[in-house]
Amino acid sequence: MLRLIGNLSNTSNYEYTPDDAQKILAALDHEMKLLRAKFHAALSKRSKDEFKLG
Repeated sequence: MLRLIGNLSNTSNYEYTPDDAQKILAALDHEMKLLRAKFHAALSKRSKDEFKLG
């Protein structure tokens, strides 16, 4: 899906301003930060709840 979003950069098919591009990149950065936080939280929880014989 991210690769498909990259198609938006093709100026032969899409028209955008530098400000538009910045807004798209900022939105993607924000969502990636949320995604990273979810993975870190899940990994942190899993390692605490996981039973191991030591």
